[in-house]
Amino acid sequence: MGDLPARVSVDLPKVVFPKLVPHARREDAIFVSITRSGDIFFGYERIPSDTLHEFVRKAVKSGSEDVVYINADAHTKYKNVEKVADEVALSGLQSVVFIVYELRKP
Repeated sequence: MGDLPARVSVDLPKVVFPKLVPHARREDAIFVSITRSGDIFFGYERIPSDTLHEFVRKAVKSGSEDVVYINADAHTKYKNVEKVADEVALSGLQSVVFIVYELRKP
């Protein structure tokens, strides 16, 4: 996707037919990253997973789009992604987009 704002580098999953999400390039886009080890980052800030809903609410109140973009490492455990999804739901938002890379055939 190139030049996305405020995100931690993770090994993103690769898919055959990704959908372009131009709003992810907004400067105020809400990015949550999940590392392979399960650490949660809001932008570049490492946070406890049980506080994510507060960060999301605050960002939306400050004018961010009501969509959470998740950068989940392809090798993280499902329970780590589930924690983040539960926290997003607690924030009141229902729109989540997973950021992926396009799998290109040779």
